[in-house]
Amino acid sequence: MIDNIEISPSNRAECGDCRKKIGKGTPRGVRTESRGHYTSNYYYCHKCSLKRIEEDIKKSKKLKKDFNKMIKEKSKELILMELKDE
Repeated sequence: MIDNIEISPSNRAECGDCRKKIGKGTPRGVRTESRGHYTSNYYYCHKCSLKRIEEDIKKSKKLKKDFNKMIKEKSKELILMELKDE
């Protein structure tokens, strides 16, 4: 998931998806991963960043839908259990 967006301070980084160089002064997405004591940044050009963000939005919407469905199912179960106990 893209954690941050920033303006590229140099032209040394390349996109983690398409492998093209990210030009100095252009917007880029940043994904940060922490493993133990180490932190790594992965950079993505503006096109690949937008693509990743759109994919993350779709995944989040599906997750929200699934979560709400689970809550409704569990709520029904709890209500039935309470009625059964009365």
